[in-house]
Amino acid sequence: MLTAARTFDPESADRTFLVIASDYVTKILLHPLMAELTETAPQVGLTVESLRSDVVESLRTRRCDLAFWPLPHATKELLNFPHQLVITDEFVVVADGKRPADPEPLSPEDLAAQPAVLVSGPVGNRPMVDLRLGEQGLRQNAAMTVESFGLALQSVVGTNMLTVTQRRLFEEMGPGLGLREVPTTAQLPKLSLGMFWHPRHVQWPAHQWLREHVIRIADKL
Repeated sequence: MLTAARTFDPESADRTFLVIASDYVTKILLHPLMAELTETAPQVGLTVESLRSDVVESLRTRRCDLAFWPLPHATKELLNFPHQLVITDEFVVVADGKRPADPEPLSPEDLAAQPAVLVSGPVGNRPMVDLRLGEQGLRQNAAMTVESFGLALQSVVGTNMLTVTQRRLFEEMGPGLGLREVPTTAQLPKLSLGMFWHPRHVQWPAHQWLREHVIRIADKL
């Protein structure tokens, strides 16, 4: 029977952790994490897989070491795994910087009427933005649907389309793409993102070390 190592020395450890995460988590959280780990734990790496429908099975079988999942979309089965809130964020409306300005701030009705790049929800779930607007009796005008927020931001460049994305991702990518925030009075969702792991990994030093580093990076955001 395999048992966990009693200690973990990041300077000498040679291992790769498998992580399930969105492009948002990869850009905002895992990128700065790896910038640090390449200095302090040079032989420790990450393999990152996109959000997948079998996340519960991946955790149950310990095929993955960590999974990052939007808490509003987490099933009861997923919530049975040990988890911790690591990121909160807000959503903003984004457009190309050269897009002619509409009367601003956009009303909820104006936002719903504009051609938009939508991001599909994790593995078949309705997007949080779509759900939030639906509560207001509105639905976005889906000119294009993509599978990641980073791709959505790139897709609005040079067009008259809008997209709704997380503020941190917009602040990270928007200036380089020539994008701007569009004020709106629409009620947009808040993001709460959880980190999940297998119960057996609660006490394992290597996994404790990784989670502690993730939380420390998240606390700096």
